[in-house]
Amino acid sequence: MAKKKHQPPSKIRYTEEHPSLTIHLTKQEYQDITEFAFNNDESVNQVIKEAAGLVRKNWKKYNGIFNESMEAGYEDAVGDFSRHLVCPK
Repeated sequence: MAKKKHQPPSKIRYTEEHPSLTIHLTKQEYQDITEFAFNNDESVNQVIKEAAGLVRKNWKKYNGIFNESMEAGYEDAVGDFSRHLVCPK
C-alpha cells in the first residue's frame, strides 16, 4: 500500500475550508463559459457562482456605471426640457 504524500498543515486547513468541485463540459460549453467570462471581465469561478446563485455580481461596479449614466441623462434632460421663466411682479 502506497503512503500518502505529506501535506503541510496550512494546505490541509485550506483544503478543508475551500473544497473543490469538478465538472465535465463539452469543448463548446467550456469555450462559451470562458468567452462569456472574458467578455464580462470576470473569472470563470465568478460566472459559475453567479449562475448557481451563490453570489451576486459586483454591485459597486455596476452601481457606479448606473449612477454615472443616470447623472449624464439627467443633465441632458434638464438642458432639453427645463424652462426658466421670470415671474412678473
